[in-house]
Amino acid sequence: MKLKTILSALVTFLGLSLLFVLLLDKVIMPKVVRKGDEAVVPSVIGLPKEEALSLIEKNGLRAYFKGEKPSEFPKGAVAEQDPEPGMVVKKGFRIVLILSSGPPEEDSSSQYFQP
Repeated sequence: MKLKTILSALVTFLGLSLLFVLLLDKVIMPKVVRKGDEAVVPSVIGLPKEEALSLIEKNGLRAYFKGEKPSEFPKGAVAEQDPEPGMVVKKGFRIVLILSSGPPEEDSSSQYFQP
């Protein structure tokens, strides 16, 4: 008898949990996620830092600078961005930018081993 009561309570709990998850997934979250204005992520790759920052803020987004890496762009220009240009995001979304530290230095030893 006690086992039957425990099993019944467990089935009821699992059923209610499943119902809650479905309600959250299909009704509540879509309303929360769709709330707010959207913006298209501009392309700022190759732009100087200040110009990129201005363009991002003009579109209602926020910039986050995450270091530097060598690239073909001049030092201080944007080498990479995430998310990619053209993506639709919520206003206020953070755009991660990596600045260029200038062109990569050539390894002088590699010139002797090229085919």
